[in-house]
Amino acid sequence: MTIKPDSRILLITRNLPPLVGGMERLNWHMAEELAKVAEVRIIGPAGSAALAPPGVVVREAPLKASCSIAGSGSIYAESTVGRARYS
Repeated sequence: MTIKPDSRILLITRNLPPLVGGMERLNWHMAEELAKVAEVRIIGPAGSAALAPPGVVVREAPLKASCSIAGSGSIYAESTVGRARYS
């Protein structure tokens, strides 16, 4: 798989350091490697921005969130930082 040099990647995960575990390390290394060939931004848990790999922009969001599927086939997601509706 080839990634174009002007590609942008957004990774949204709750599994990043400072949390500890295999998925946290995998996501971190994946972002670090992808940042070598594309613009990478991450939305992750509190504390993760301080440990960001070089070239990766991290925005922090609280872990608490809820999601429901509306009768119209839309997905409605809400967290303590905002709301979004996807159709």
